[in-house]
Amino acid sequence: CKGQSGPMTDVLFRCDASPQHGFGHLARCLQLGRMLSEKGFRVWFQGHYSEGAQHRIEQNGFSGSILSIDDQRPMALAIYDTMDNTEDPQIFDLSALQAVAKRSTLCVFMANGLVAPNTVPSNTMVIGYKPSGQNSIPPMVQWGLEFAPTDIPQDILFNPRKGSLLIALGGGQGNSAMLMALDVVAGMSSVHHVDILQSPVGDYVSPEGRLAAHQTFREWSRLPSVFPLIAGSELVLCSYGHFAYEAMALGAGVCVVGQKPFQAEYGALLEKAGFAVNAGLLSTISPEALFQALRKTSSGCDERSSRATAQIARCGLQRVVDAVLTALNDIEVTLK
Repeated sequence: CKGQSGPMTDVLFRCDASPQHGFGHLARCLQLGRMLSEKGFRVWFQGHYSEGAQHRIEQNGFSGSILSIDDQRPMALAIYDTMDNTEDPQIFDLSALQAVAKRSTLCVFMANGLVAPNTVPSNTMVIGYKPSGQNSIPPMVQWGLEFAPTDIPQDILFNPRKGSLLIALGGGQGNSAMLMALDVVAGMSSVHHVDILQSPVGDYVSPEGRLAAHQTFREWSRLPSVFPLIAGSELVLCSYGHFAYEAMALGAGVCVVGQKPFQAEYGALLEKAGFAVNAGLLSTISPEALFQALRKTSSGCDERSSRATAQIARCGLQRVVDAVLTALNDIEVTLK
């Protein structure tokens, strides 16, 4: 598509980023947008965005790219990556997907559930990655850990600071989860330094006075890249989501928590696969349970990290782009 003019060069990302929806879907779309812009596509975003999310879109070089929600201009490619039902990822708005597919040559549905949906528009490719047993059905259903939401540069190597822990609890509302996490980490004598990644769409929580005397800390927000931060962390405590896959692919010891019930369920799949420790649902687990989950993460870190780095692709988003461009090219050849 590079070098073409008119609507055949446009790609639309239909996604949302807010305290309710989290930031992970937009983060993935920003990475895909960068890759596709390098291929000659003009990138557009459409959805509901918090002020912080809008800033992140502009920070990534896409100033002026947010379309109004009722804009219906045609697109060569549309990528539908949104949580239509924030409590059950398997449920999606078929009519909304159809509306996006109708105005595009190829529509890509980034599956949030555990299996591919039975009904999608005929020009829609489904891409998913969760380790649920779903298989690829080429060419329009592509599924597996090779499509994980990762885009880790080759020069980023896992070189953690001993006794370091990174907290990244995005996707939730309020501050109770972060407060409990800080209080629990304060009781871990093996943790000497804590990095806290503040969510661009969540409530700010100050760590002042909550950690132990032997623990140093540093806060981070609106980073151009989280990979150096993850690569320098021995342990990562994070909400289930795209960030967790990036941390596992890099080799960190990962303890995942669920901000919502489905995230706890998906976290259990990661533990079953031997990639991470699942602490469970944040609203129901006790501080003691979270403490024990973090201890388990630390004690079995090497084995889980080896398994995760062997099976979770560091370049999953590049493989998404390759699959999408192949499908788009096939459709365009057919239409000629």
